[in-house]
Amino acid sequence: MAFTESDIAKVTDWQSLVRVSHGMALEKGWWDGGINARPIGDIINNFHAEVSEAWEQYRDGRIATWYSDPNAVLEGRLPKPEGFYVELADLLIRIADATGAHRISCDPSEIINQGRSQTESRTITFLHGRIVLQYFGDIVDECFTFAVDNEHDLWATIREKLAYNATRPYRHGGKRA
Repeated sequence: MAFTESDIAKVTDWQSLVRVSHGMALEKGWWDGGINARPIGDIINNFHAEVSEAWEQYRDGRIATWYSDPNAVLEGRLPKPEGFYVELADLLIRIADATGAHRISCDPSEIINQGRSQTESRTITFLHGRIVLQYFGDIVDECFTFAVDNEHDLWATIREKLAYNATRPYRHGGKRA
């Protein structure tokens, strides 16, 4: 089942993000062979990669969404969104996918918006620590709390990144993990 703009537009809560993220990952071949064919270490390494990418965006001062391919729209393609919040969105998309694959209970709806204001740097450090400990609920909470505290609509960024991901090739053109 190919995910449509309408499916993606309905991603406004954790359950819908899990459904769409995991469904899209299945469609793109990331779970070929089932969950046992994809080591948990690879999944956690990909979580770390997203946090590291957020760190690099922060280091470069690229907090807001930006686009690296200005010709994409002229060529009828969606441009790839980049930036600090996009990397947080990628992290949440990956966690939602893993949550769907492994049927992990991780519903942050009761803990989002507890009001911890932090800098981008402190948020990245917190996320790396929590990933190691596999506290998915804390990670999700931290991402959304940081975005709310900084008046950023992270759900909109997630939907934009999902829309872009829907256009990507099978296994993103042949990546192993």
